[in-house]
Amino acid sequence: MSSYLHFDPAIINDNDIYGATKYFFKSTEQLLFSRPYDYTIYSFDHAGKMNKYLDISLPKERSIPQDFLTNSKYTNKRRAYTNNHGAIIFLITDVYKAGEILTFKLIAPKYMNTFLYDLNKDVLIDFRKYLSDASTFFLPITNNSILGIDENRLISSIPSERLIRALTFNIGIKGYLPSLPDNLKEFYKKGNNQNPVLVLISLKKQIVYDTAG
Repeated sequence: MSSYLHFDPAIINDNDIYGATKYFFKSTEQLLFSRPYDYTIYSFDHAGKMNKYLDISLPKERSIPQDFLTNSKYTNKRRAYTNNHGAIIFLITDVYKAGEILTFKLIAPKYMNTFLYDLNKDVLIDFRKYLSDASTFFLPITNNSILGIDENRLISSIPSERLIRALTFNIGIKGYLPSLPDNLKEFYKKGNNQNPVLVLISLKKQIVYDTAG
């Protein structure tokens, strides 16, 4: 693992930086890789060589200093620096590709959000704005986190109480309850005290983006 990191573990102590729970992300076409304090996503070729896959450009106020991992003035102060600058992104993680959509999560001490990036149209959207409709019974489609990929479908998990809350709200719509498949009707009857629900998300082939503003 240390051979893929961009700093010398002998010089920078693990306690001086934040790591990640996961570095490698399996997608349908390739293995993707991201590492802390680096705004590039990488892929691997068949020989195991790591190559640049995508650079993510962040505003200056959201970025760590360019010499953050090399300048001695940050020695033993790196965690404190990021904690004191809560908007600075220090990690890109949960990187998965489904079709021509790339998903990833940006993490800062006081910020965490998942995005969808359309590789064909060069459009970036907040995953929270990917709206549910009648095809998904107006239910939540994600808990704003992607856990993995199954072919070209994204895998997410939703707490049962959140789904129950949405079902309870929607049942006020005339004809809504009879339209639900039997498994959702049974799920609703059992209430909140159930395991989280794993969800397979198939993104629409034609996605309409509101790019105003």
